[in-house]
Amino acid sequence: MLVVDDLSTGERRNLNPEARFFELDIRDPAAAELIRAERPQAISHHAAQMSVSRSVAEPVFDADVNVMGSLNLALAAIDAGSRVVFASTGGALYGNAEVIPTRRPRPPGRCRLTASPSFPSSTISSASTAPGG
Repeated sequence: MLVVDDLSTGERRNLNPEARFFELDIRDPAAAELIRAERPQAISHHAAQMSVSRSVAEPVFDADVNVMGSLNLALAAIDAGSRVVFASTGGALYGNAEVIPTRRPRPPGRCRLTASPSFPSSTISSASTAPGG
């Protein structure tokens, strides 16, 4: 197992001791080169700037980490022939929840065609991302 993390919010002691660890930012070209060199079959991408208050105060930084960093990994994954890139938003969708773990309002993966005052009649929305769920 290969782990890439800049440790901006995590701690090295939380890592699996058997993992090969590289302290890199996902925006760093070295992270992309590592993926190209290692050629992983799957990538589980959880690196993100997830603070809502910081995203409002520093939108360019937020986009740089979340969009450009993810793009850096995705392009490297294509070059490496990776078959799966799993990306998770984690709990950022829920904001600062009072109850943890935060329950979803509907089962994951369930989509519906909506026709309500909240949505136009032709909107298809995912239960996990739709306002009001």
